[in-house]
Amino acid sequence: MNRFQIAGLAMIFAYGMAFAQVWWNAYAPHGQVAFPWVVECKDDDSKFDVENPNNECFKKMGGWWWSYVDGPAAAPQTNDCRKAIKGVTPSKSTAQNYVKAKINGAEVSMVGPDYPECEGPAVTNKQTGESYLASEGGLSLELAVGTGVNGPDVWKPSIAAIGVKLRDDGKGTAGSLPIPDPIEVDMTKYGGFCLAYESDHTADDLFYMELGWDQVDAETKREEYDAYTSNLKVGTGVQIQDFVWSTTCEGKKPRVCGNFEQEGWSDAPIGIEKAITKMTQVNVVLKSYVPRVVKFKIIEFGPKGTCTGNVVAPNPIIATSKNPSVNFTLNGKMLTASIAKPSMVQIYNLQGAIVKSQTLSPNSNIMNLGNLPTGIYMVRAPSLGYTSRIVIK
Repeated sequence: MNRFQIAGLAMIFAYGMAFAQVWWNAYAPHGQVAFPWVVECKDDDSKFDVENPNNECFKKMGGWWWSYVDGPAAAPQTNDCRKAIKGVTPSKSTAQNYVKAKINGAEVSMVGPDYPECEGPAVTNKQTGESYLASEGGLSLELAVGTGVNGPDVWKPSIAAIGVKLRDDGKGTAGSLPIPDPIEVDMTKYGGFCLAYESDHTADDLFYMELGWDQVDAETKREEYDAYTSNLKVGTGVQIQDFVWSTTCEGKKPRVCGNFEQEGWSDAPIGIEKAITKMTQVNVVLKSYVPRVVKFKIIEFGPKGTCTGNVVAPNPIIATSKNPSVNFTLNGKMLTASIAKPSMVQIYNLQGAIVKSQTLSPNSNIMNLGNLPTGIYMVRAPSLGYTSRIVIK
């Protein structure tokens, strides 16, 4: 597969996920959560070099799953990794406190500080886009926590978490290694997130989604760590859950804002508006004062209302070099072909299904796409060796 085909494949996978609105599943291109800014970067040839895993679409746009452990059962880090989230200094795994994943048929640590570069393992081949998670149907994890300190004067729970950073600036370093700082993103318009997952946690476990943001007061410089969390529901088989926030909150301490509740540590509760408009990371956290192991698989992640749990292997259309003697132009929903001979023209949606086909010729060269909903499609003329992307608005 040549570089153009690889880039085309990555583009189609990325746009397929954008079209379906789910941001991530086991077949996500390069394993990166397809946040809109990630997709936009990968569609920019000046930014996205599929042969260079260090280009800015990989390094600055975020979207990578990354785990951390914390508490008395974890070990001090031996390399200079930056904070996983504000208030949590990354630690190394121990036999009691870890996050392991099944990747490419092997069980490996997902905890960043366990690796010299602090980035954790690759979940796909960054150059080809080939998923290392396809055989698992998702990101299969084992989260373990050890014994914590449960008062009366000190409370230090044991924590194991999996999270995804929204966006990075690419400027931070750990020694000579680039470890980016998070960039705040206003996520208001999404209204919440969804997860499709499998988990064996019980109602006695504290296992929740957490909104991560910089919880340092801009004026006082005081850390006011008081996260907004929403518990993952218990059940067998695939669970589909929306985690919806609201700026109309109930109560004072803790505050309940939609599906999210503030932990209630701060004397002056921080408004959820900060968590929503200055979000840096989304985490799924296991917290306990007693040893516990939870098996957890992420199947889908996206904006609220988009997860289905029905993930199947995509049937991608490989983007090939355009025939210079062929040209298609789209005016509204009318597609006009400039071709030298009669040819079958096919319109594919990004799930790989043909939604319209018609034979066009030099004299009958217009295809009416008025019956297709807005979205991204592929135009293909097989006999002419032509495939390209169109956007119907």
